Amino acid sequence: MQLLIMLLLVGVILFQTAVMMPPHVVVFQSQVGGELNVTNQGNTITNNTTLAGGEIEGGAGILILNDDLSMADPIVTVSLEGDNITFNEAQGEPGGGISIQGLFDSTVNLSISKTEMGNNLAGTFGGGIALTGDGNINTFTVVDSFEKAVENNIIHHNIAFGAPGGGGVAADTTGGSSNYTIQFVNNTISDNMAVGAMAMGGGILADNASGGTIDWTLPNDIIFFNFSAGTGDQVALTNTAVGDTKVLRFTDISNAMGDIVGTGSGVGFVNLVDPNIFTDPLFDHFNSDYHPPPDSPVVDAGTKTPNTNSSGS
Repeated sequence: MQLLIMLLLVGVILFQTAVMMPPHVVVFQSQVGGELNVTNQGNTITNNTTLAGGEIEGGAGILILNDDLSMADPIVTVSLEGDNITFNEAQGEPGGGISIQGLFDSTVNLSISKTEMGNNLAGTFGGGIALTGDGNINTFTVVDSFEKAVENNIIHHNIAFGAPGGGGVAADTTGGSSNYTIQFVNNTISDNMAVGAMAMGGGILADNASGGTIDWTLPNDIIFFNFSAGTGDQVALTNTAVGDTKVLRFTDISNAMGDIVGTGSGVGFVNLVDPNIFTDPLFDHFNSDYHPPPDSPVVDAGTKTPNTNSSGS
């Protein structure tokens, strides 16, 4: 059984099973079946552009696509660590930095750690990261017996130019079979923008207008100084009382008027589960320095055992 990774570099297409991935990077499984595991560490992926309507569907920095229709539940597992994913542009497509696409009856497992995702542009949604498709997406993996999620990253100055928004990160389902379990732990999400007409979620957007389920937990994160042309400068959940649930706990998030859209309790809402703090983290974001100073309110305000259960309990 052949497993396929397609690597693009300076116009050259390579087909191989190696795991080192230079820019621009495509992890692609189609009609070959089986399980594909990819690890990428310590690479700089920058200044790449994908064109609207081209062969590459967004993900100007990294595209992870599982569209295997030949067998039930094919699995792609990708671990990114210590990368620099910056200044990439997906023209007219989602995912300026990273696009994760799991199509029907397929599964993508992804972890991202200690990575900078900054100054990426998406023509539609998910300036930094876009998650989409009518399959299963899980943002956690087991690497060398250690569980990893989307953790200890800086997501900054990304822009989504279109609908539905999500300047920093967007999860946008495409059908009733979409099932996303998303864990963001110890991340800084700042200075991102969703600038399209009525776009929502300058920092983070969850949109399941097409059906499906999004369970998104955010313990120990900092979400500040993001902007959207519509509502939800920091966090937006577009369809309340349905299949989207976000849980924020031990997180520092701006909660001025219009900053958080979709708040409530239980399934179908943005759950602000105590304790959270709502105070300026005092880092020098004007100079893209996201290290909290010693007098920052976020210092020692998190938990060493973050709960990633979407119930928040």
